[in-house]
Amino acid sequence: MSEIFDYGEDSDSEDYIPKPKERKKRRELTPERKEQLREQLRKGRETSLNKRKKAKMYKDITKKEKEDEMDKVIKESIMKKSKNEDMENEIKKLREELENVRIEKKVKTPLRDAPKVTISDQVEEDSVKTDIQEPKETLKEQEPLIIEPIKKTYSTRKKNMWD
Repeated sequence: MSEIFDYGEDSDSEDYIPKPKERKKRRELTPERKEQLREQLRKGRETSLNKRKKAKMYKDITKKEKEDEMDKVIKESIMKKSKNEDMENEIKKLREELENVRIEKKVKTPLRDAPKVTISDQVEEDSVKTDIQEPKETLKEQEPLIIEPIKKTYSTRKKNMWD
C-alpha cells in the first residue's frame, strides 16, 4: 500500500502527518484604508437592505392584487349562482301557480260558473217558451281535405348535360 501513496522519504510508517505549508503574512492596512473599507461595507449593507425592502413591498403588493382578483372572481361566481337560484325559485313558483290555475279551470263545473236563477225567473222563462221551437241548423258534413305531399328536390343539378 505504501507503493501507491508515496509519503516521502522520511516516512516509513502510516502515521505520517505532512507539515503545514507556511503562508505569507497579510499586508497591514493603513487606518485610512480600514476606514474606507468600513464605509464601503456600511453603504453596501444599506443599499442591500433597501433593495430587499423594495422587493418585499413589490411581492406583498402583487400578492394582495392576486388575492383581490381571486376574491372578485369568487364573488362574481357566488352572485351568478344566487341569481340563478333566485331565477330557478321564481320559475318553480310560477310553474306551481300555473298548475294551480290549470287545476282550478278543470275543477270548475258549468254549475258553478252558471248564473244563479231564481224560481221567479224560471217561471217567466217557462211561460215564454210555450212556442215550439224548431231545431237549429244541423252541421253540414264537410268534405275531407286532401293534402298532396310536396315533392322534394334533392338536387338542382341536371342529370344529363344533353337534356
